[in-house]
Amino acid sequence: MGAQIAGYSFTAWSGTVPPMANAIEARERAGTDGYTFVLRGKRSPAFEVRTTSLHADIGTARGRCTDYERLIGTFVTLEDAAGRSYGRVIVLGVTARAYRLLYSTDGSHAAVECSWSLQRGR
Repeated sequence: MGAQIAGYSFTAWSGTVPPMANAIEARERAGTDGYTFVLRGKRSPAFEVRTTSLHADIGTARGRCTDYERLIGTFVTLEDAAGRSYGRVIVLGVTARAYRLLYSTDGSHAAVECSWSLQRGR
């Protein structure tokens, strides 16, 4: 099984998913000597993944670009190229480009290159 984002499969995948860490905010306490620390939750830093998927025709590829852009602001499940699965990943941004292929050995005639801006959260 290949890489997937929200159930969409990809032919190629580049990028890594960073580990989770506690987000801590330090606040200076007014009128006292010292600081307080507030635990803001466990999350990863924002990261970028680049994907490529092949399609039978350019119409399908353009439709897939629209589908990807509709995922902005939603939580999805992600499976990387190594087969590791991650839940509760928010899609911060998507930049997709569909183009025609001149020659392909598997019969596909179009491809979609996509750059995903993602962040893991809890």
